[in-house]
Amino acid sequence: MFESSYGDGLRTGIKEGKAIGIQEGKAIGIQEGKSLGIQEGAHAKALAIARNLLGTLDDVSIANITGLPVDEVSTLRLMP
Repeated sequence: MFESSYGDGLRTGIKEGKAIGIQEGKAIGIQEGKSLGIQEGAHAKALAIARNLLGTLDDVSIANITGLPVDEVSTLRLMP
């Protein structure tokens, strides 16, 4: 009787542990996804601002305003 109860408890504990692990993994994944999305959105906004400034300012000034690296701003000038 004790062995059966122990085995049942062990299986139940493992099952519950897996479920909790999956829930925690999903929560972490969602948070990381949100963070990555925010970063990508900020980068896209900086690129849009940089494109608008290409005709009026030099690459260094645009980089300072947008926070983009100078070489990335320079690359934007080469794009149609």
